Amino acid sequence: MGVLPPGDFRNCLAALADDESLTTQMFQYRFSPAQKGLDGHALGNLFITAMADIAGSFEQALIESSHVLAITGRIMPAP
Repeated sequence: MGVLPPGDFRNCLAALADDESLTTQMFQYRFSPAQKGLDGHALGNLFITAMADIAGSFEQALIESSHVLAITGRIMPAP
């Protein structure tokens, strides 16, 4: 999809979110085969990918996602 693999970032966002339990469940949710086209995708990965498109970059997506999810701390991709 043209972005860094979002799985590790998804886990960090979920762990640092204000409501960690519910956010973790939501971000880790994987769509079932009955949901054609989304089968196996994690909702959090789709969220981050959409945010990268909206924000203009993966790095900005993490910043904006932090605001949306009211996380404490910072997530920074390392080279």
